[in-house]
Amino acid sequence: MAKKTQGKQQALYLIAVVAIVLAAMCAGLYVGGVRLDNFGLNSPSGDAATVRYATMTDAQMLCEARTREVFAERLRTLMVDSHSTRLDKKAKLFKVFLEADVYNRGQSGATSRHFINCFTRTDRLAIASYQFAKDGEPMRENGRSPFGL
Repeated sequence: MAKKTQGKQQALYLIAVVAIVLAAMCAGLYVGGVRLDNFGLNSPSGDAATVRYATMTDAQMLCEARTREVFAERLRTLMVDSHSTRLDKKAKLFKVFLEADVYNRGQSGATSRHFINCFTRTDRLAIASYQFAKDGEPMRENGRSPFGL
């Protein structure tokens, strides 16, 4: 009789521990902002990366990827200006500033310094504005001249 009582107590104790652990996990997910309705599923559009909030690291990686697309094989070096890069809470933008050394022709020879302004949204992974300029020249929006040419 005593063994049955001890076995029941152990089972109740185990159930209580599991319930407490599950409650703690659910509380952590709730506080962390994880929605359980889409837990582990991709969005229908296949672009699951835009569903979550962006971080400064996400913004830097997005801007670096865009810069590699724009300059392609002409890109020699790329640096993030960590002193100027910042979060603008009022505009809800990450303002990422980069400097790049770009070959003037092909993949060798002389390079010129380019300054890049890349602003990304804080609510999703998307570039709001991308501008660059060669040292001493006016800014261009997405590879166009200041006059839209």
